Amino acid sequence: MLKFNAMTTMHSQTLFELSKEALRQLRDDQLEELVFRLAEAEVKAKGGPISAVRGAGSSDAADGGVDVRVNVPSTTGFQSDFLPCANVIFQVKKHTMPPGKIKAEMCPRGHLRPSIADQANGAYILVSLEDDCSDSMFQSRRKAMKKALADHPNQHAIQLDFYDRSKLHQWLRQHSSVTVWLRNISRWSHPPANNLLDSIRTTQIEPDAQKDLKNFCDSAFSRWQGLIKDLPEKAPQRYLHGFYEMGFALQDATIVDSLNTLKQRLAVDRRIRTTGWSPFLELPGLQPSYASGQEIIEAWLGQPRSNMFMERIAFSTFWRVSRDGKLYTLTGYKEDDPSSRFYGLTPGQDIEIGQPVWRVGEAAYFVERFCAEFPEVENVLIYLKFSGLEGRKLTSTNNSIWMLDEEINRTPESIELKDSVSVRELQNNMVEVIHKLLKPLYETFGFFQLDLNRVDETLSSLRRG
Repeated sequence: MLKFNAMTTMHSQTLFELSKEALRQLRDDQLEELVFRLAEAEVKAKGGPISAVRGAGSSDAADGGVDVRVNVPSTTGFQSDFLPCANVIFQVKKHTMPPGKIKAEMCPRGHLRPSIADQANGAYILVSLEDDCSDSMFQSRRKAMKKALADHPNQHAIQLDFYDRSKLHQWLRQHSSVTVWLRNISRWSHPPANNLLDSIRTTQIEPDAQKDLKNFCDSAFSRWQGLIKDLPEKAPQRYLHGFYEMGFALQDATIVDSLNTLKQRLAVDRRIRTTGWSPFLELPGLQPSYASGQEIIEAWLGQPRSNMFMERIAFSTFWRVSRDGKLYTLTGYKEDDPSSRFYGLTPGQDIEIGQPVWRVGEAAYFVERFCAEFPEVENVLIYLKFSGLEGRKLTSTNNSIWMLDEEINRTPESIELKDSVSVRELQNNMVEVIHKLLKPLYETFGFFQLDLNRVDETLSSLRRG
């Protein structure tokens, strides 16, 4: 029996309202149905016929870029907050839609979708459930949509808008009947007891899992120290000015049956490259070594050899991967390589402002793809440590994405960052994952605020190679 208090009777939506984050659990088909029902409720509330709202039909059928269509007869004088005109088409995406993806979505094979081209005096709205945009992110997406229409003769006659998760949630709050439907089809109203127990177990074991990952990273670091101990005192592979470490643990990963199988899985993942260098790099003639007596594969690219190029700081990485799904990599700062002076950087004094986002993003994309080899894995633990930061400053080179009015100093020697993310977040929401993870690092440089839109643009550039 439901009991209503004064607060719920004053505001009927309080009882049924879902959080914005809860919407992320929707499947693709449920998301399309949600937009359909919201459009239907909006039309009905404004006095229009609900028959004016049509869905795309089967989710397997080609929709031509239209998931929901609203076509209210013009004689009704239709007006609405969330339907900008009487003729609106929605394209609904569960995954994130950064500016770099929008033109390809609106103009597959370089040609504007006919469904959009036909919207003269109408509107096209792109919905992205995973995106939750700041104002600058929203504006960049709107700008990308307008750019996709730039060559169309009716570009000024087609209204464009971008609905992110916040906008969708705002719309949902206006229609409690749709919220009730959403609760009925979801597991949010009465989650199974086993799910609650699983959540509790996850909360309880996560500190131990993080400790296990930290121990793995510490062991790998000790191994690297042993490898460099006989190098000349000023050898660049010692990373004299500093270095950064990245560790990842695929939670509940099934142990790979052999190190050879693990090596093959790593090789499969390397076939897809976002840049010229993989974070877990192999080179011709340089194969990973099988660590004696341990269930891991490791490689040190900085071992002395005739090819002095590979002894440079940026290319002398040490990495290690275990059969139970743990990964570790240690690399010196690219800014500390003598060649960086060509870009106006001073070894030991500068951190190029976009580099942390680029390098951590590069590794995170690798781990995201590696997770495909472990379909049972749902969550990934992350551990980062940046050392040798004392006295450094954030510096921007000739990079239009990242520009600083002045250099920003920091003083602490090192910083450790930890997080736990779902595989789905890595797949669909990488920009937000990297932003959240690295925000504390940037804040230590004079409280510098890491802009989400800059992260988005940097990762888009990374994916383009």
